[in-house]
Amino acid sequence: MLRPASIVRGFGQHIRRRMVAGLLILLPIGFTYLVISFLFNLIDPPISNLISNLTGRDIPAVGLATFLVVVYLAGLVGNYVIGRKVIKFAHGLVDLVPVVRNIYNMALRTANSLGASDWQKRYSRVVILDYPKRGVKSIGFVTASYRDSDSNRMVAVYIPTTPIPTSGFLALLPESQVINTNLSVDEAMGIVISGGVLMPKRVGEILNEQEAAGPQPPGGESPPGRASNQ
Repeated sequence: MLRPASIVRGFGQHIRRRMVAGLLILLPIGFTYLVISFLFNLIDPPISNLISNLTGRDIPAVGLATFLVVVYLAGLVGNYVIGRKVIKFAHGLVDLVPVVRNIYNMALRTANSLGASDWQKRYSRVVILDYPKRGVKSIGFVTASYRDSDSNRMVAVYIPTTPIPTSGFLALLPESQVINTNLSVDEAMGIVISGGVLMPKRVGEILNEQEAAGPQPPGGESPPGRASNQ
């Protein structure tokens, strides 16, 4: 029979998990709304006033239409070589302003880190490894592999921080010390950004399978059935 204290504790844990999950859903939406609202309010008033002065009347949604056109043109220009050079030049100008430079670069890194379309190109596969100490598991992304002087297979693993994966740590270690997973890069990024709330159940299955299989053979090679998919 369940005790009242256990029921209350379980209910509290349920509420806490759902609140965290709800915040993780609403925060990106709220952040996106604030950014779009800021840009819209920056562009809309001068354009609306200009059109009103030229035509002598207010035209509904002209600011919204102009905002959408500006966003489209920015994306269009950015896809061409000349546009990329202009953007690079603008980045250089921003770097000359001390305070603005720090804010702009942080926002730029954050936006780039959340660009899911580029994750699969940056990282070849998702692994689990002991970091920062033995027994503490971390999720990492293999960025390169090579052979050391003894011909052991080594891997470079990027270990991102939560909740913004633009900063992290680089570990160079033998292939035998990482656990290969079947997680996609998108799934792993979801785990990192959510602080583990979006952890798939099969992560536990991967760790249990690895524990049952025992230690990997020496020499830095993956055991049969666990070969690198790089």
